[in-house]
Amino acid sequence: MNRRPTDTPRDARDARGAHDARDARDTRDFEALEALTSRALRTLPPRSAPPRLAARVHAELERRAALPWWRRSFVYWPAPVRGAFVMICAGLIGLSLLGGARWLAAGQFAHAAQDSIARWPWAGPVGALWSALLDLESALAGAVPSLWLDAGAAVLGLAYALLLALVVAACRALQAQR
Repeated sequence: MNRRPTDTPRDARDARGAHDARDARDTRDFEALEALTSRALRTLPPRSAPPRLAARVHAELERRAALPWWRRSFVYWPAPVRGAFVMICAGLIGLSLLGGARWLAAGQFAHAAQDSIARWPWAGPVGALWSALLDLESALAGAVPSLWLDAGAAVLGLAYALLLALVVAACRALQAQR
């Protein structure tokens, strides 16, 4: 077997060392170029918006500031109104869940499922899957104490609230940096 001079392990190490040195030099060159570009851009005067655009932007800002609170974003609503809105929404969600549970418990689901299967052929497997999930839910409902379910729901709610608080804090921190 004929070996070339560059096939020896020592030559491979030397080539790797030269490659690492080239990478370091490239990094220094890039950093120098970045610093040079940054200095050149800082010497330029700040650009201003065209007068027509600036006038349109200011007019839009004034128009939005003059809007009544109910036409603005939810964040700008008065605190009591926001609280009432959240409570009403929570009540409606609870009523819809309660109504859905009663609808399922009253056997209305089975009648609606039969109608769906007759209309759409793909609804049969979906209905079978749904029926299996309901059977699993009823089997687990008897096996898991309701206190555990309530505690799990509370933990999930707290985790969601914590996530929301973290997002709000991150957004405020980003806004403060600007």
